[in-house]
Amino acid sequence: MEGPEASASGHRNLEVLVGDGKAKPKAKKPKQKLNVRQAKFVAGVLRHGAKNKAAREAGYSQKNPDQTANKLIKSPHVREAIEKGIEQVSSKALVDAEFVLGGLRLVAEKCLGRETIDRYDAMLKESVVVKDFDSAGANRSLELLGKHLKLLTDRVEHVSVNVAEDLSEARQRLKRAGS
Repeated sequence: MEGPEASASGHRNLEVLVGDGKAKPKAKKPKQKLNVRQAKFVAGVLRHGAKNKAAREAGYSQKNPDQTANKLIKSPHVREAIEKGIEQVSSKALVDAEFVLGGLRLVAEKCLGRETIDRYDAMLKESVVVKDFDSAGANRSLELLGKHLKLLTDRVEHVSVNVAEDLSEARQRLKRAGS
C-alpha cells in the first residue's frame, strides 16, 4: 500500500487526511431544543430536586424511573438546561449564607440593646429613640449563630455496657450476701 493512507509498516492509518493533509475541525452541533417531556423533567428537577420523581411526572416509564432519569441527566442539552435553571433560581434568590448570618447578627445586636430603635410613642405623639433588651430574641439569634459556627455542639459520652458481665457480678454479690 502506498500513498497517504499507508503507514511505514504497510498497515492502513486510522486517521484519514483531508485536502491539504490537515484534519478539519469538527463543526459545532447546533443546540438541541428540549422536547415536551424533557422540559417537564427539567422543571420537576428544579422544583423538587428528585430526578426519579421528575421522570415519572414528565410521563416517562414508571418501571425504572431512576434509570430513565440517569439517562436524561447524561444528555448534554438536558444537563445544560438544568444548570441554566439552577443559575436563574439562585440569582433570583438573594438569600444566601451571608444574608442569613448578617440578619441573625443584626437581630442579636438589636435584641441585646446595642443598637437603637426609633419608635413612635402614642402618648407623647412623637418618635422616641429606645434601646430595647429582648433576651429571648437575643438568645435565639445567638444560638443559631453558635450552631452555624459549631460552638454549641452536643457532646455525647459513649460508655460500653456489657450486660452479661454485669449480671455475672450481680449473681456473685447475691451469693456472697446470702452465705
